[in-house]
Amino acid sequence: MLVKENYNTFFDLVNEMGLRVNDFVITFLNISKYYNNLSAGFSYLNKKELVKFLEEYLRKYKIKSLFDLIYKEYLRGAIDFYLKGKRRTKCLSGIKSFWVLPDGSIYNCIFEKFYLGNIMENNYRIPKEKKVYRKILTCNDCWTPCEAFSSIAFGLFKFLDLSNKIKLDNKKA
Repeated sequence: MLVKENYNTFFDLVNEMGLRVNDFVITFLNISKYYNNLSAGFSYLNKKELVKFLEEYLRKYKIKSLFDLIYKEYLRGAIDFYLKGKRRTKCLSGIKSFWVLPDGSIYNCIFEKFYLGNIMENNYRIPKEKKVYRKILTCNDCWTPCEAFSSIAFGLFKFLDLSNKIKLDNKKA
């Protein structure tokens, strides 16, 4: 987890361990009851520190797999989110993934913003309901890996599928 207390030593640690930045997944500090860290005493990076760190990280990050591509897009999205306050992709939480609590309550994500029903009561509201679906797609409250990764990956696979269709159409022509 990237916090003010450790970000200045990250690249030294990578070098000292003989690893590459690709060997790490960076997550950002989210102080919340969901992470059970309200009194942990960590500090957020300011925007300037965060962007400077991420830009250096991105320069050193090498794409060698599909995951690397998705992860690099996630980090670029983090810069956009923290500088502009906007997500690069629509949120697909509750559509491509969801959060189930021990009592069976189903929410679109860890922040429990949209209640979708209860699995034990068999009353799950499918987010395709226009009202709920629209609210989820326009949610701009976070850029956490759990939701951003699935949104990026889904968009990428949709793009790849479209690219393959175009190639097939071109071959037929």
